[in-house]
Amino acid sequence: MRWRLTAVSVRTNQCYGGQVACPRGPDVLGIGELMRFSSRAFTLIEIMMVVVLLGIIAAIAIPQISGASGEAHEAALRNDLRLVRTQIELYRLQHDGLVPGYVLQADGTVSEWTGPRFILQLVSQTDVNGDLGGFHSDWVIIGSYYEAI
Repeated sequence: MRWRLTAVSVRTNQCYGGQVACPRGPDVLGIGELMRFSSRAFTLIEIMMVVVLLGIIAAIAIPQISGASGEAHEAALRNDLRLVRTQIELYRLQHDGLVPGYVLQADGTVSEWTGPRFILQLVSQTDVNGDLGGFHSDWVIIGSYYEAI
């Protein structure tokens, strides 16, 4: 049985609107006599309801989308840190336990750590002692671990 919005007259108990099966009786829809809608335009209330619903949907969806970009940024940072850790460990293995930033001096002592040397040792070629320059032909040249930082 198909239904569509029709008007029922309380006085005459007549159906208006041309539906397949017309229910009989007063107040079929519970509001007395209904008016027939001849216009197909949207009312202001209907448009406002659509705008409100779209606003609610946007308020729910936008934080989830922006949160995804933050999670992607965090994942990229974690991957970069893992790569730096791996390269530092590789440097340590190739330099007999010496980490970047230090140099093994000729008398067997280790120099003081410096930040600029740390970066230069990772992006430049070094010898086994971590020295950046003055390579001799019999030295083993190691590195670089990054092309740029």
